[in-house]
Amino acid sequence: MMRRGTDTVIRLCRSMVDAGAMRASDREIAALASNVGLVATYWISYQKISASERAGAVVSLDRAAYQVLSLIAPFLEGTHRALLDRLSQDYL
Repeated sequence: MMRRGTDTVIRLCRSMVDAGAMRASDREIAALASNVGLVATYWISYQKISASERAGAVVSLDRAAYQVLSLIAPFLEGTHRALLDRLSQDYL
């Protein structure tokens, strides 16, 4: 399951590179895909550990989406980056 998710991110990133929306090497794309998988998989556990100090804290998948988008943003070009920045604000 993790491999499929990583492969999907790699394909999406390569498509964005081909379209001129993203600037990233194959090595950067592979690392990005691994990091997206890591954050997406372990975000709930991370948030629960972080929230354990705050009584009544609720796990937010919106924050997970924001974190994943934040990983991708530095690789995007021009208007594509601006669009992702605007969309990611909805998850805060």
